[in-house]
This record gives sequence, C-alpha cells and structure tokens, in this order.
Amino acid sequence: MTDFVHHQILPESVTVYDVPELSQQWINSQKWQSNWQFDATATHEIDSCGLQLLLYLNQCLQQRGYQLSLVGVTGELLNALQLTSLDSFIVPAQEHNNE
Repeated sequence: MTDFVHHQILPESVTVYDVPELSQQWINSQKWQSNWQFDATATHEIDSCGLQLLLYLNQCLQQRGYQLSLVGVTGELLNALQLTSLDSFIVPAQEHNNE
C-alpha cells in the first residue's frame, strides 16, 4: 500500500443540496488508491445526507485498505460527528499539526 494521502477541502456546506455534486466528484474518483484526508476548517453545515456520504466514502476506502480522515473539525460538524459516533474520522489537532 502507498503512504500517499489524497488531500481534499470539505466545502462550507455538505447537505442534501450539495451531496449530488460532491458524490459525483468523490465516488467516481480515480483517486481510490490512497488514503483520503479532508480539511474541514471551512465546513459549517452538514446534515444526515452529508454524514452518509462521508460514511459511504469511508466504507469504500476501507474495502480497498485505505482510510478517511478529517482535520480542522470544529463547531456543528464536530457535534454532528460525535452525536452519530463518526468522530473516529477526526485526526486530533496535535497529529495534524505534526504533518
């Protein structure tokens, strides 16, 4: 396996209105041969559809032996991830700053 990480910026909004476009970008991606890391610094809004998309992306990556991680998680996104027990995706700030 590779140590390469595909970096992506998570948009400000990841909701039912954004998921169709985002899923076309991410799910049909040719970048499936690496770990993925999303910078969620700008993300202020996420709903169940957005969470489901992240969960699906994580499952697809895990099936190929890769991982999804999120950095810069704060506010509503952090609350949503914790409430749904999806906070295992979060890379602690100390680890992120050491990269």
